[in-house]
Amino acid sequence: MRGNPVLLREVIANLLDNALKYVPLARPNGARITVNVARGALEDGQPAAEIVVEDNGPGVPASQQADLFKRFFRGDAQSGNGVETGAGLGLAIVHDIIAMHGGTVSYEDASEGGSRFVVRVPLAKRTEKPASETPAAAPTH
Repeated sequence: MRGNPVLLREVIANLLDNALKYVPLARPNGARITVNVARGALEDGQPAAEIVVEDNGPGVPASQQADLFKRFFRGDAQSGNGVETGAGLGLAIVHDIIAMHGGTVSYEDASEGGSRFVVRVPLAKRTEKPASETPAAAPTH
């Protein structure tokens, strides 16, 4: 994967920050946040790095999912659940950074409840080495 390491770190930080805000620490079965990194693909089949941040918090109501990546949208402000306030920019920043890298970010409901954010960033294409870097073939006699 080729990209700006500072901006890609910001993506992970924003997704983890959201998960930490919304997962109740006193959850009966324990709070859980997982991060998985694997090889995946974009919709067009191009190889991509896939980063998944999943939690077992309350998730996002279906009525709010379409607005998640909009600037200044704050789902917690509408629900009144007492979550620490923010400006509503974190997920919009994630979206913009990933788009700048030619990738995608999406939200899914996690299988056990909670949120699942899936980030896919194209892998750098391998290029053939220039002839000057290719070892010379041994002469045949």
